[in-house]
Amino acid sequence: MRKLVGALSLVIIMLLVLSCKPDGNAVPDANNPDSNIPIAFSVGDPIWDLLFDGDEMWVGTTGGVVRCDLKKETTQKYTIQDGLGSNVSRKLGQDTHGNIWVTGYLAGVSCFDGTRWQNFTVSNGLISDDVITLEADSKGGVWVSAYWGVSYYDGTQWQAFTNVPPDTLVTGGKNPNNPEATLIEDVELSAVDVIFIDSRGDVWFNNRHNGVTRFNGENWELFSTEDGLAEGGVSAITEDKDGNLWFGSMKGITCFDGSQFQVFTIKEYQSIIPRPQIQDILQDQQGNIWVAAYGGGAIRYDKTSWLVFTHTGGLPSDNVRSIHLYKEGSIGVITDKGVSRFKGTGWQTLTTEDGLPDGEIRVVVTDDDGNLWFGGTGGEIRRIQ
Repeated sequence: MRKLVGALSLVIIMLLVLSCKPDGNAVPDANNPDSNIPIAFSVGDPIWDLLFDGDEMWVGTTGGVVRCDLKKETTQKYTIQDGLGSNVSRKLGQDTHGNIWVTGYLAGVSCFDGTRWQNFTVSNGLISDDVITLEADSKGGVWVSAYWGVSYYDGTQWQAFTNVPPDTLVTGGKNPNNPEATLIEDVELSAVDVIFIDSRGDVWFNNRHNGVTRFNGENWELFSTEDGLAEGGVSAITEDKDGNLWFGSMKGITCFDGSQFQVFTIKEYQSIIPRPQIQDILQDQQGNIWVAAYGGGAIRYDKTSWLVFTHTGGLPSDNVRSIHLYKEGSIGVITDKGVSRFKGTGWQTLTTEDGLPDGEIRVVVTDDDGNLWFGGTGGEIRRIQ
């Protein structure tokens, strides 16, 4: 009888453990038993992007889009069979109406309104189906970029803009320009990797080769080296707490106060060929500007001088892809050889033993509580406080 009771108790314990991991895809937080939020989710496919919407986390993967309910610890996967435009989902976004937007490989963009997916392509007004990135504005609209220009959705219809005439060869091939696109020849709207909307509502579009374009809702304006911008094209954009815009390029870092540009050059990079490529810019809680430079490590500007951190100073690699901020204020970077965290005195390389998921880390996002969630090629998302 005692053996039977013991066996039944073991079965009950096993069932309780399994109930914390529905479908085997959620891991509860062992350090916080009162928390309803798990510390990990597995989605199976390599991860391209993450997006938080309250208690839900959306995951863009090579096999579709996954919707994770953090409270219920459940997941739901959407693929082309569910109406998604493409299973390869690269960039996620959310508009002010709460709709979820996804860029698909050679399939335009898809929008989920909470019930169904709606797909938009050139036939609906996009400049191209080979989209790169997207950004939602405060008016409820969405900007989408491609190799041949940008498109804007105002909630009803699309309008396409380009500076590339039809049949012109640019990065990505011959321009399959939407014939309804508005041609604006004195700007640069081809191969836009970064769309940034500043606190004034102005929209900025980077260009890999020549300057940056601003749209204020009525007028388009190109800023280049002739206006004081650093050479080498713009690859990263951010805004600091004072409203200054920062642009990263191949040959320098530029600060724009709204009226004039100030270019900063990093002396350690002057003898490096090819020059390090700026990937990301972020301001920390102390007001320092941090820059991720692929091929040049991480850089910190304390409003007085620039300090470069490389593998000789503790980074796992000089190929830094992005920068993130932990809840308590420390800085972290993602490199091609791992994740590292800076706490003021040196760099600590993080591993799976520190809570990182398996595989190459591709993306990190912050939830509403300030926790960081990492995702990568292993198909797992894990939370680090």
